[in-house]
Amino acid sequence: MPLTIHNYHPVTKEYLGPSAADPSPLEPDEYLIPAFATAEAPPAVPAGKAAVREADAWALVTDQRGVYWLPDGSPHEILDLGVDRPVE
Repeated sequence: MPLTIHNYHPVTKEYLGPSAADPSPLEPDEYLIPAFATAEAPPAVPAGKAAVREADAWALVTDQRGVYWLPDGSPHEILDLGVDRPVE
């Protein structure tokens, strides 16, 4: 039975999705877990959050990425995880 691994971005540490681990060519019944992957599944992610890998554990952080319009009509773009929307 193949091992499912969970991949995350090397810079942002954001969860990218699952994939199958490759079997070890040297050890029967063992699997290779590459860099930026873990066998530990991320938690359920509610709206407005993202799963990120921090210190060998999954954490939920604010995900408000997108363009928002401020009260004065100017656009405000959030590009990073962990940044809250501007107060309107």
